[in-house]
Amino acid sequence: MSNSWNPAKTWAFVIGLLEWEHDDIYSSFPSEQRRDEHLVDLLIERGVPEDQICFLQDQDATTEAIDEALIEHLSAAPADATLLLYYCGHGAMYDDGSVYFASHDADDDE
Repeated sequence: MSNSWNPAKTWAFVIGLLEWEHDDIYSSFPSEQRRDEHLVDLLIERGVPEDQICFLQDQDATTEAIDEALIEHLSAAPADATLLLYYCGHGAMYDDGSVYFASHDADDDE
């Protein structure tokens, strides 16, 4: 087994959230120089096939869209693939210690 990174066997799931539907709960971040797009470009430049990159950004990154895309993306990846999971955005921790990432349409109940 090799310890070197193989772009051809890399599957990336990239979520970049800088704005939210409920901006009274989750404040937006500046969109200048966003890094999610740079990451996707770099992965492609380094040889990760574009069809092995799932990129959801802002209003496209709803809870339903993320759930569906993640299942589809992981189902297509072979067992020996490397998964790169990148999330940029808000999250929260409940009193019981559970943690979640805030999708574009997240509200106080999610």
